Amino acid sequence: GGMAFDPDGQLERIELAAPELVARLDALEARVRGLHDSLAALRFPGRWGGPVAFRAGRLPLLARVGAGRCIVTGAYAGHGVALSLRIGRLIAEAIADGTALPEWGQLEATPSA
Repeated sequence: GGMAFDPDGQLERIELAAPELVARLDALEARVRGLHDSLAALRFPGRWGGPVAFRAGRLPLLARVGAGRCIVTGAYAGHGVALSLRIGRLIAEAIADGTALPEWGQLEATPSA
């Protein structure tokens, strides 16, 4: 429905009754009602919001861990439905064909203590 942040830029502290967020949710509901005639009178019994996972550069995580035997993914920045199909295919190809995972999803090396 659109990202909203509190005055300090913190998504976790946004007030669900804030005018900006209410306007965004109203617009989202109107958009859904406009998708098809059968949705025009659709009632929304509730609204919700919450933090969305982001990484630096807003790129999703898609990497091998644990000596390469485990593949992890996440941080889709609110685009999980769309990205999950593509990332699922990348993971399947990595498992079935040994195809390398894309560089953009790799974990950054953590410095040694």
